[in-house]
Amino acid sequence: MLRLADLPHAEVVRRLAQEGLRWRLGPALYHLHSDVAAIGVWLQTLYADAPVMEAGQGVTGCHAALLREPGLRRWFRPQVRLWVDGPTPFLPFPLDHAPPHLEWGLNFLFTTRHAHKLLLHAGVVERHGRALILPGFPGYGKSTLTAALSLRGWRLFSDEFGLFEPGQGLAKPMPKAIALKNEAIEVIRAWAPQAPLGPLFPKTRKGTVCHLYPAREAVQRMDEGAVARWIVFPRYQAGVPLQLYPLTPEQLFPRLAGGAFNYETLGEAAFTTVAQLCQSCTAFEMPYSQLSEAVQVLTQMADEGIA
Repeated sequence: MLRLADLPHAEVVRRLAQEGLRWRLGPALYHLHSDVAAIGVWLQTLYADAPVMEAGQGVTGCHAALLREPGLRRWFRPQVRLWVDGPTPFLPFPLDHAPPHLEWGLNFLFTTRHAHKLLLHAGVVERHGRALILPGFPGYGKSTLTAALSLRGWRLFSDEFGLFEPGQGLAKPMPKAIALKNEAIEVIRAWAPQAPLGPLFPKTRKGTVCHLYPAREAVQRMDEGAVARWIVFPRYQAGVPLQLYPLTPEQLFPRLAGGAFNYETLGEAAFTTVAQLCQSCTAFEMPYSQLSEAVQVLTQMADEGIA
């Protein structure tokens, strides 16, 4: 199948400006219009291995347009805005922040167009056919740990979405780029100097942002799910020793349900799916301060099949 990287850049720019560029990541079919030519370079670099979709292939649920603001803002401190199926919830933002804002917008689109699936706010990686779920609040190191594991032999599913069909314990991949923020950028540079990191975007609404590109294998195998086996709540705390505190199903349930994007709206199907995960997965809370130690412990757990 034709990949984004296989298209001539001029053709990518043409499609963005005319009929729209279509591509797929996991279950999401994106359809984007844009008059920002640089976005074509960004997409071809970030998602080089994503399959190009043509009109009529699949049902495209994620339609968006990234367009320059008219009037003075087209020339003076130029701004762009992301439009989503008509009215938009997004404010204009600087043109040079277009790539990270597009990524955030595509995440928003995914959560609203795939609300029929259980969407946990969690990183997910796979090893030996079993999935590790890493739920976490902002600042707890979820994305950093997910990135580090994906650079040490784990297959990336997502740093943002724990995606489950209702009633199933099978995690589904959604291998978007990992948005690293502020101090986490240098942590990952030191962890893996060869890591495929994109450019820095300073002074965004989330600080300085840099994206870790998904590995080719992660995109090529994005239709291969994995049975959820472990749920670990990481919490980075400077200076603390790593500990694994077991969580019972009764302790796990409210934490897992409370971390879902759509638990209330999905209703009974969400309850059943979360309950199944609580019964089938071994769960821990994991404070840590050393990234290398956290990766070693979790990898050993997977390699030894620790339940």
